[in-house]
Amino acid sequence: GIYEATCVLLPLMKGIEITNYHISNISYEHRLQLFIDTLKQRFSISLDAIIEIEKIKNIDLDLFYEILPVLATHSECHSIIGMVNNELKGMSMVERDQKWSMHFTINHHNPSRTELVKFSKWAASISRKSASIMPDIVAKQAACILMWSFSSPYRLLRDVATKATINLLQDKPNVLIDLVDFFDDVNDPYIQQRLYAVVHGCVYRGKCCESVELGKKVFEAVFNTPIVRPDILLRDYARCAIDFINQCTPIDGINIKKIEPPYSGKPDLILASIRKYKGYADKSIPEISISSLESRSLEKYLKLSEEKSQLEKRKKEIEAEQRALSVPFVELLGQGCKAVIEDGSFRYRITYNPTIRTQIGKENMAVSY
Repeated sequence: GIYEATCVLLPLMKGIEITNYHISNISYEHRLQLFIDTLKQRFSISLDAIIEIEKIKNIDLDLFYEILPVLATHSECHSIIGMVNNELKGMSMVERDQKWSMHFTINHHNPSRTELVKFSKWAASISRKSASIMPDIVAKQAACILMWSFSSPYRLLRDVATKATINLLQDKPNVLIDLVDFFDDVNDPYIQQRLYAVVHGCVYRGKCCESVELGKKVFEAVFNTPIVRPDILLRDYARCAIDFINQCTPIDGINIKKIEPPYSGKPDLILASIRKYKGYADKSIPEISISSLESRSLEKYLKLSEEKSQLEKRKKEIEAEQRALSVPFVELLGQGCKAVIEDGSFRYRITYNPTIRTQIGKENMAVSY
C-alpha cells in the first residue's frame, strides 16, 4: 500500500499528482492506474487531477464512466459533472444508448459490478441523517449521475438508482426542483417517468411534502400545458405528489382540478370511476359551494329533465292510443298469432309473440321450493 498512500498524499504534501511526478522505477501506465484506483480514498480532487480525468475521458470513455460516480461525491468536480450532463442531454436516445447505457450492460463483463451499481447501492443504504447533512451540490451531482442511469436497459441498476435518488433527496426539495427543471424535457420517456417516480417517493417519505414550490413546479411541468403528455404512470406519480403536498400545505395559485384524471366514455362507467376516485357519498359532509361556471351545465340538465318529463308523458299517451287501436285486431286473432291484411295496394302481415308467465300460488310455494 506504499504506492497507493503516496498517490493520495502527493497532492496534499507536494501539490502534484503522481501522474505528473516522474519516478524512474514506476511506468506512466502504472502511475495512471494508481491514480484511478485511489480516487475513492481522496478527501478532495485537485485541479491537476481534474485535468488528468479529462484526458482519460478523451482516451477511454468506458474507463471515464467508471470513474464518474466517484467524482460525483466531490464538489470540486462540478465542471466535469456539468459537462457530462450537457453532453448526455444533447444526445439522441440512440447515441446515448450506444455511449452511456451500453457501458453498464453488454460493454461490461459483469453489469452488476459496475461502479455505478456499487454507488447506487451505497446511496440507497446510507441513513437519512447522513443524506440530510450531505452538501446540496454533492447531492445534486450524485442524483444527476443516478438519474442518467434510468435510461439503462439493466433493470437492477434502474431500480436501485431510483431508490438511491429518493434516499438522497427526500429532505432536499430545492435540489429536487432543480433536477425536475433539468430532466423534465430530456428526450427519453424512461428517464422522465423515473424522474417523477423519484418526486413521488421524496414527497411521501421526506420533507419534500412541505414544499409548495415543488408542487407548483410539478404542476407547471406536467399538467399546466396545452397537451398533457400521454404517460399514465408519469401523470399518476405527479398527481399523487401534488395531491399529498396540497394535503400537507395547501398550494395556492394552481387549478387543482387539472391534476384529476380526464374522464371520457360511457356515463355509467365515468360515474363509477368518479366514485372510486372521490369516494362514496357521505351525508354528514356539510353543504359545499360550486363555482358559478357550472351553472350552464346545471341549466341544461334541468332543461333536459323537463324535456324528458314531457316525452315520457307523451309516450304514455301514445301507448294508451296504441292499446285502444289494437283491440279489434286482438279480437279477430283470437288464439291465433298470425294474420294478413290486403287492401289492394298494400299487404300487411300481423304477428303476435305471446309471453307465458307461470304463477305459483302460496299453497304450492313450499312444494315448488
